[in-house]
Amino acid sequence: MRDAINDMEIIASNMGELIPNDSSTKKPEIQISMKLDELKSRITEAEITVANMEYKEDEISLPVNIKAPMKDYTAFVNNISYLQSLKFPVFSINSISIAQLQSKEELSPLYEINGAFRLPNRQ
Repeated sequence: MRDAINDMEIIASNMGELIPNDSSTKKPEIQISMKLDELKSRITEAEITVANMEYKEDEISLPVNIKAPMKDYTAFVNNISYLQSLKFPVFSINSISIAQLQSKEELSPLYEINGAFRLPNRQ
């Protein structure tokens, strides 16, 4: 019995790490908007566009498109890692593309990430 209680305490503490304390008090739309603001302040050189919130039976999502110049490959990889590490709301990546844009003076690589912030719909 003691082992079962210990297991339950471990699971409960792990859940606290995954789900923020204020997740039940803030609307999902607010949580997504806050995470979007965090993303904008993290990837300052990016052009970030969003579509309308999508409401499904079991989830709320916000489609996001990120376009930015690839000045540094390490920063590009770190940005993808950051997006994949988000837990609440989760960011699911649909596609990543890299293209060469040619200006008058030089070639410049540009990357684009399409994805969405997602949260459960608690109706």
